[in-house]
Amino acid sequence: MTKILHVITDSRWGGAQQVCLNIAKASSTKGYDSFIACPPGGKLVDKIEATSVSYVPIKNMQREISPTRDVLCIVEVTKYLLLQSRKFDIVHCHSTKAGVIGRIASYIARIPNILFTVHGWGFYSQEISSLTRSTIVCLEKSLSNLTDKIICVSNYDKIFANKLGISDAENITVIHNGVNVEKFNKHKGNIKKMSNDGVKISFIGRLVDQKKPMEFLRLHKCLNSNGVYPTSVMAGKGPLKNECKRFISEHGLENVSMVGHIDDIPSLLRDTDIVVMTSEWESLPLVLIEAMSSGVPVVAYNVGGVNEIVNHGRTGYVARYGDLSSLSKYVYKLVQDNQLCREMARNAMSEARKLFSFDKMSKSYLSVYDSLS
Repeated sequence: MTKILHVITDSRWGGAQQVCLNIAKASSTKGYDSFIACPPGGKLVDKIEATSVSYVPIKNMQREISPTRDVLCIVEVTKYLLLQSRKFDIVHCHSTKAGVIGRIASYIARIPNILFTVHGWGFYSQEISSLTRSTIVCLEKSLSNLTDKIICVSNYDKIFANKLGISDAENITVIHNGVNVEKFNKHKGNIKKMSNDGVKISFIGRLVDQKKPMEFLRLHKCLNSNGVYPTSVMAGKGPLKNECKRFISEHGLENVSMVGHIDDIPSLLRDTDIVVMTSEWESLPLVLIEAMSSGVPVVAYNVGGVNEIVNHGRTGYVARYGDLSSLSKYVYKLVQDNQLCREMARNAMSEARKLFSFDKMSKSYLSVYDSLS
């Protein structure tokens, strides 16, 4: 039985964690012996322990850069790999920090096959310094020599890597994220009608600078200025929560509700007419795939691999990043044209089922594993 260890930076629940767990579960059902290593304490750990996948705690793993802690983490993971009575056949790393630590540890432990899935390159973030960005690029170039296959979740990520010379093109493959479309397919082909007065718009994401939640609130304010008063829901938590609350209060946005983190996204989408995403950068955001699977048109800034998900004018709309006027124009258009919204909903469900299913994603990853074992 082929033995696989997945290593991921953060145990808090998010897109990368969802993809990692789904791949591990899929490989486990196909006869692979699957493990996930991550820090203790997060929701990912609870979800792992409810499956047949084995959990491995990494005490020294953390998202922030800390030379001392990071060296200790490399030692911790290397020691774990070396002390196995039956050696791992594959170590599959997810996200930047785990990609660095996991690949170095695997090389030291002489793991025969090392994979790295890029859930958005670490140098995309605008919150890091130019020195840190350059350091990450240099690290990725060096670590690519230890990596049997780099998997990008979007063509955008692969193109970016090729431009920077991170690895040879043949060493990088693209596997789009996928979701259980049946779980989100709320309408089963029966698209509901949307009334102008009862339109519900949802923002689903962490309240952090990357996701630009304040931009979503400015969009709502812009719609109000044009005589459109939708009910907006912000589902997520994070450090910008209080800033969002102040903006809502100062501008009298009474129809905006902040509901915090929600586990049951399908139920939220069941009552949503339009999903809006205002992120500054993304790789291949699951929330847009989930919305389309639910028959919900999406309006988003065209960043990262967003235009690989959203077929502009068919399943939703994309606008140049920062062009709030165009973003609000597209939302307004959907609110005013119920027939257009219903048509886009049908198109969205169809394309999600065809292009972004969990089955399609898992088969692609299993094909990579089979080629190594």
